[in-house]
Amino acid sequence: MSFTKLPATAKTAPTPFQVAVPDSAIQELRTLLELARVAPPTYESLRSDRKFGVTTEWIKSAKAEWESFDWTLSRVVPGVTSRSSPPVAARAFMRSKGREFT
Repeated sequence: MSFTKLPATAKTAPTPFQVAVPDSAIQELRTLLELARVAPPTYESLRSDRKFGVTTEWIKSAKAEWESFDWTLSRVVPGVTSRSSPPVAARAFMRSKGREFT
């Protein structure tokens, strides 16, 4: 599935917009992430086949990624805007860190 083309049934075309997230909201998110506790491992959360959902390790990893993510990315990385797709934003972020994203 491609997200670069509008569906043929789309009634309107997207228009440019600006995202304005106050620094206080970003700080609140960081605080909530820091305070969030990960549940202890259970039989269900230890299954690598994810039959019962995501694993405890996946949750810990996702939390760590969110805590280390630069939520002000679009303000500090050239080429990333509110209209950038996630792959574009990821490539720009990796370039800003001197690494290549494939």
